[in-house]
Amino acid sequence: MSKPRLVLAACCVAALFTTSAQAQKSFAPGVLKVIKPVISGRDAHSLPMALPGISQEYIDQADKTQWNTIDDTDTLRGQTRSVIFHRDVWQHEFSFLPLRQLNVTASNLSGDLKAKNIWYMVFRVRNTGTNVSHELIEDPKFGTIDYEPQKNVKSLDPITLSDRFFGSFQLSGWVQDPDTGEYRELTYADRVSPKIGKIIRAEEDQGQPLLDKVQLAQSILERYPESTDEGGTWGVVVWYNVNPALDFVSLKISGLTNAYRMEINPDKTITFENKTLQLNFYRPGDGIDQADDQIQYGIPLTDDPREQMEIARRYHLPGPVILGEVRDADSLRTKLIFETDAGLNEDFDSTVAAALDKGQIPDSVATGFVNAGFNLGSDATLVTKIPGQQWEIKDTVDGKSRAFVIKLQPEFWEKDIDGGIRFIKSLDYLWVYE
Repeated sequence: MSKPRLVLAACCVAALFTTSAQAQKSFAPGVLKVIKPVISGRDAHSLPMALPGISQEYIDQADKTQWNTIDDTDTLRGQTRSVIFHRDVWQHEFSFLPLRQLNVTASNLSGDLKAKNIWYMVFRVRNTGTNVSHELIEDPKFGTIDYEPQKNVKSLDPITLSDRFFGSFQLSGWVQDPDTGEYRELTYADRVSPKIGKIIRAEEDQGQPLLDKVQLAQSILERYPESTDEGGTWGVVVWYNVNPALDFVSLKISGLTNAYRMEINPDKTITFENKTLQLNFYRPGDGIDQADDQIQYGIPLTDDPREQMEIARRYHLPGPVILGEVRDADSLRTKLIFETDAGLNEDFDSTVAAALDKGQIPDSVATGFVNAGFNLGSDATLVTKIPGQQWEIKDTVDGKSRAFVIKLQPEFWEKDIDGGIRFIKSLDYLWVYE
């Protein structure tokens, strides 16, 4: 079968690689997939949380001498219980050619030649200067401090390494047991092999250097406008010994951005979850002539809602989430303060939403309030605004009347009126945090 080739001017590869402008080949429509960089507000700042590293005992001791003399918001407890962390964030553009297979002959540790089937992907990473920084704004009149987001600034702090790519490529998929019919998940780490890289380069285009992830980590990615197709560094990633029956395939790529989220654990420690690109594929996987198998981009679709949901679970597609917001008394605007899993049952219904509809505040929701610095009292009132979708809580917190909004928000799919599910976003690729 014919394959698109890379025809690009060769670049100079030195001890420390530096990307330079290259003549870009025009691929047939749909061959080169391009994932444009997008930075959300959540990527550039955390949700409100208690300042890590300060024990409650220390806070209580420090506040004893101030409790009746200054406002609660000026005490150590008031200053540290609901802190938002801002950070400079960048993200690169990622383009790729189809995920492919190739039969190669390579020597093993004993020197014997052995035929093996490999999976590989040719890709391009491009620094388009997409970033979000923050400018500190101080108001001496009111004594307030705020952070104003600035998009696509000329340069970020060098410590952010915004012109580098330290990539990792994890391939995973599912294999069905021929006897039991049960599926099990398999995961493969990417491999670095100069010999295999030369074979792939000859297969694709001998005139274009294809860097492995070690060489890419040594490269400086020059900045090019997102509006053009100039520049970028081409690479190749390889996986060995992939099960010939592998299907429902996902490729997770980290290193394209420095964005992350901070999650509070039950023991009050912090977990950092890195923003990761997930590309989805599927294939027949008969294991007979693997190199001729077509690996399709996206996920398979079916009319059976149960089967479709099972397929969605194999790709670990995020379900709906519960959002907690606090409403400002003056402007009536709301601000997100926590996010938690909606807790789905076998019928795709949210167990958290069901509890809220009954006037109960689930532990996960109560914990979300506490982590954001709001301790609900026993007199808090819960009202259902839209059954199964939106609720309102009113309470007096630290002597102030507060109004909170709870929402059920679908991520990539939602339940339809017929009991099945319908997709509301593209599922070819998605950004996950892990």
